[in-house]
Amino acid sequence: MSLVHRIFPSLLLGFALVAPLGVQAKQRVLSLNDVTASPLSLMAAKKIDVPLVLVLDPAKVQDSWPMHKKYAVADWSSFVSRDLKSSMENYFSTVTVLAPGDAMPDGPHLVADVKIDRVQLRPIETGGLTYNVMQMQWGFAVRAAGAEDYLFSFAGTASSKETYASALDGLGQLIESAIGGLLQAWTEKDVPTAIRGAMVPAK
Repeated sequence: MSLVHRIFPSLLLGFALVAPLGVQAKQRVLSLNDVTASPLSLMAAKKIDVPLVLVLDPAKVQDSWPMHKKYAVADWSSFVSRDLKSSMENYFSTVTVLAPGDAMPDGPHLVADVKIDRVQLRPIETGGLTYNVMQMQWGFAVRAAGAEDYLFSFAGTASSKETYASALDGLGQLIESAIGGLLQAWTEKDVPTAIRGAMVPAK
């Protein structure tokens, strides 16, 4: 072993770990599975007995979005299978997440289509400072199985706050904003009443 190796082993290791000039570090990938969100939940006096199926279509819910040159966010399917499912369970006695082509429940049921059009960082200037606000453009619509017309359709843009402690914290704010916007429209349009009226069996 040379004198340099004996005296400066850690220094040489440090040089070995430094990427050559011109080589960019690999983009970090965050997971929505690691996000903790606590969206507001509304109470329903009586849950809807008709089963609701949330359709998780990879063609409509892209599973990974680049957010910044340094990182991307993956596992957006969790927004449907975890966050939307949890919110809708406040209104429906049965909520299931299925992929296109999966066997649907027997008997009358409702189908919810979900899409995410865009997830991005949007620079916003306030008071001479620039903040990177997370935004998501998305939609949610409910129809009776076999029907072409929707009983309820929602499209909105969710946003994080201007500041957040970390990217995961900002993503939590984004999810809370998305669910909050949906539930506001759900309540204002009194969707449960409309659904119960539409699903009454014909005499």
